[in-house]
Amino acid sequence: MILGWLFKGHRSGGTRAPSASDPTQIIHDYGAVLERWSSSREVGGIYDTSLLPHPKVRIELALIAGMASIEDAGTVGMLEGALIFLADFQDGVGQQPLSPAPGFAELLIQVDQARKAGDSDAIKHLITRIASLDQGIDQERLVEFQAKVEADQMRYADIITRAREARSQK
Repeated sequence: MILGWLFKGHRSGGTRAPSASDPTQIIHDYGAVLERWSSSREVGGIYDTSLLPHPKVRIELALIAGMASIEDAGTVGMLEGALIFLADFQDGVGQQPLSPAPGFAELLIQVDQARKAGDSDAIKHLITRIASLDQGIDQERLVEFQAKVEADQMRYADIITRAREARSQK
């Protein structure tokens, strides 16, 4: 598991069984969710917080505690990434994740490549394909939740910046 292995051997108390409120266990459980979804997750997907193994705020606090207590830069970087990904979980999304149509992100990359190449015919063709993908997607709802995700990402980025500053002053 991506985050689960990070804390192997870092549990306090030796052989004590982890509790549901133990930050190490919370990170381990959240890491298992990330591992399951890493290959199937659509870029830009937004998920309901009920899919998380613990309340979102507990996961957030556990990740922050991990970033503060671990000195290995690579591990801290993974925790930072996990915190940013946590923003993709929002209350009220429902069991069906919100996401742009499958393939949307790839088409945007192709549009950018065509733009850089100056290929206006390819751009027109790709825009037509993107417009056809939007059929059946509740754009208003997607935009509403994307704004919430972006607000959380900004807040988390601020937390990460402050944590880095605190580490550099040690």
